Amino acid sequence: MTTIQYDLPRQTHVSIDIYNIMGQHVKTLVNAVQNPGSYSLIWDATNDRGALAPSGMYLYVLKTNEQHLTKKMVLLR
Repeated sequence: MTTIQYDLPRQTHVSIDIYNIMGQHVKTLVNAVQNPGSYSLIWDATNDRGALAPSGMYLYVLKTNEQHLTKKMVLLR
């Protein structure tokens, strides 16, 4: 499991998506308008269908109206 933490200074639309290293979409974690504050969510290493993702390198992409952030993650089983 991987914990993703982020802060929002104002209300905004947030999307957080997981991609494999080949750029294929794995899972959407958030796609909603969120209020200002600190957030923490856990990716349970599953895809959108609920199947376990294989070990490897993944990216999470956090998008708001103001920013676009991409971070690498390594999943080891």
